[in-house]
Amino acid sequence: MLERTKQRPMNVVPQSEEVRDLQPWSTRREDALLELYELLETYAPSWYTEGHHDRVESALRLAKPR
Repeated sequence: MLERTKQRPMNVVPQSEEVRDLQPWSTRREDALLELYELLETYAPSWYTEGHHDRVESALRLAKPR
């Protein structure tokens, strides 16, 4: 018989030490966008068009802290 593992529901706020390790959502989102941009620029997949490039740069400008 398979043993069930306990998983925390997605909408539950982490407790104690986990909270201290979390960055604000907006910062993590911006970091992820920048990382994706850098990967796309580095590897330039065949489907990555100039239009995609322009859209990502625009999104990065909007996400930049003021």
